[in-house]
Amino acid sequence: MLIWDSESNQSLEDRYNGKVIIKPGLNHIRVLLDEIMRGPQARPMDMTSIIELDFELIQPVKPTYLYLDDIRLEK
Repeated sequence: MLIWDSESNQSLEDRYNGKVIIKPGLNHIRVLLDEIMRGPQARPMDMTSIIELDFELIQPVKPTYLYLDDIRLEK
């Protein structure tokens, strides 16, 4: 999972880079907002200006569909 804010220069070091394991079926994923905020190495992420959230599948064994639903921020 990759997350950028409007100040990001799109480099690996200037974004949140999180890894999650997705299993077949329904998955519940929780990422703490503080963890996302500490994502960029040189500065805190501006949580009021998140511009992109990406999910990437790395070397799937077969063609795979990833359906995302009910994404929300919780405090």
